[in-house]
Amino acid sequence: EEDSPHPSFVNGKEMIAVDNEKSITRKEDPLNAYLQKHIDITLPYEMLGSITAVTKNGEKFDIIRDGRFVVPGTEELNIPLQEG
Repeated sequence: EEDSPHPSFVNGKEMIAVDNEKSITRKEDPLNAYLQKHIDITLPYEMLGSITAVTKNGEKFDIIRDGRFVVPGTEELNIPLQEG
Protein backbone atom coordinates (compact mmCIF):
# COMPACT_ATOMS: atom_id res chain seq x y z
CA GLU A 1 0.00 0.00 0.00
CA GLU A 2 3.02 2.32 -0.16
CA ASP A 3 1.90 3.71 -3.50
CA SER A 4 -1.60 4.48 -2.25
CA PRO A 5 -2.54 7.86 -0.86
CA HIS A 6 -4.29 7.88 2.50
CA PRO A 7 -6.19 10.72 4.14
CA SER A 8 -4.87 12.01 7.45
CA PHE A 9 -7.31 11.18 10.21
CA VAL A 10 -6.42 14.53 11.81
CA ASN A 11 -7.07 16.99 8.98
CA GLY A 12 -8.10 14.90 5.96
CA LYS A 13 -5.05 15.95 3.90
CA GLU A 14 -3.63 13.32 1.58
CA MET A 15 -0.53 11.47 2.81
CA ILE A 16 1.60 9.02 0.85
CA ALA A 17 4.73 7.06 1.70
CA VAL A 18 7.96 8.39 0.21
CA ASP A 19 10.57 6.00 -1.17
CA ASN A 20 14.25 6.01 -0.35
CA GLU A 21 17.06 4.29 -2.26
CA LYS A 22 16.31 0.94 -0.61
CA SER A 23 12.52 0.91 -0.63
CA ILE A 24 12.33 1.96 -4.29
CA THR A 25 13.71 -1.49 -5.20
CA ARG A 26 10.70 -3.26 -3.61
CA LYS A 27 9.08 -4.09 -6.96
CA GLU A 28 12.20 -5.62 -8.51
CA ASP A 29 13.91 -7.10 -5.44
CA PRO A 30 11.63 -7.15 -2.37
CA LEU A 31 14.12 -9.09 -0.23
CA ASN A 32 16.67 -6.31 -0.72
CA ALA A 33 14.15 -3.51 -0.21
CA TYR A 34 12.85 -4.61 3.18
CA LEU A 35 15.52 -5.15 5.79
CA GLN A 36 13.11 -5.51 8.73
CA LYS A 37 15.33 -3.16 10.73
CA HIS A 38 13.20 -0.05 11.07
CA ILE A 39 9.74 1.37 10.65
CA ASP A 40 9.03 4.76 9.12
CA ILE A 41 6.23 6.56 10.90
CA THR A 42 4.74 9.75 9.56
CA LEU A 43 2.83 11.96 11.94
CA PRO A 44 1.21 15.25 10.99
CA TYR A 45 3.01 18.06 12.81
CA GLU A 46 -0.27 19.32 14.27
CA MET A 47 -0.52 16.04 16.22
CA LEU A 48 2.76 16.67 18.03
CA GLY A 49 2.47 18.27 21.43
CA SER A 50 6.24 18.56 21.63
CA ILE A 51 9.56 17.00 20.78
CA THR A 52 12.02 17.81 23.52
CA ALA A 53 15.77 17.22 23.65
CA VAL A 54 17.25 16.34 27.03
CA THR A 55 20.92 17.01 27.70
CA LYS A 56 23.08 14.71 29.78
CA ASN A 57 22.71 17.30 32.57
CA GLY A 58 18.94 16.94 32.44
CA GLU A 59 18.24 20.29 30.79
CA LYS A 60 15.25 20.18 28.46
CA PHE A 61 14.93 22.10 25.20
CA ASP A 62 11.85 21.98 23.00
CA ILE A 63 12.52 21.41 19.33
CA ILE A 64 8.85 21.27 18.34
CA ARG A 65 6.04 22.68 20.47
CA ASP A 66 2.35 22.66 19.49
CA GLY A 67 3.25 21.36 16.04
CA ARG A 68 5.75 24.12 15.21
CA PHE A 69 9.55 24.36 15.26
CA VAL A 70 10.68 26.58 18.16
CA VAL A 71 14.48 26.41 18.07
CA PRO A 72 15.84 29.88 17.23
CA GLY A 73 16.73 29.98 13.54
CA THR A 74 14.18 27.33 12.48
CA GLU A 75 11.27 29.72 11.95
CA GLU A 76 11.44 29.21 8.17
CA LEU A 77 10.59 25.52 8.64
CA ASN A 78 7.15 26.57 9.89
CA ILE A 79 6.22 28.42 6.67
CA PRO A 80 5.00 25.32 4.76
CA LEU A 81 3.12 24.20 7.86
CA GLN A 82 1.25 27.51 8.00
CA GLU A 83 0.49 27.45 4.25
CA GLY A 84 -0.94 23.92 4.38
